[in-house]
Amino acid sequence: MKRVTREIKILKRNRHQNIIQLYEVLDTPTTIFLIMENADGGEMFNYIVSHQRVEEKLACGFFHQLVDGVEYLHQMEVTHRDLKPENLLLQSSKEVSSIFHAFAHKRSTYLHSCYPYSPIVLHFVVM
Repeated sequence: MKRVTREIKILKRNRHQNIIQLYEVLDTPTTIFLIMENADGGEMFNYIVSHQRVEEKLACGFFHQLVDGVEYLHQMEVTHRDLKPENLLLQSSKEVSSIFHAFAHKRSTYLHSCYPYSPIVLHFVVM
């Protein structure tokens, strides 16, 4: 339940074209309904699998949108921590939206922690 609450808080306060929009939260005694932006292009993972490869120009566009969304999250002091094609949705216009912030955390929480860094990054930071 903590992850859902955190997800809702993060989605409520973030407004960016590359972050999935949360429009409404309906809470019943047994269920929480999240009314969110429709991403009619499906998951990026399914797009990559069905096309087998992505043209360089389109991949650059995807990457630019992803970095733009991540930069916005970092400005809002949020770290996503689970970026992967399964957690990226596409609009039919090939716009990318990041989803599933359940692994996101306020950046200040992990500022002095090793957890968000890979071992190779830590190796170079320590040296």
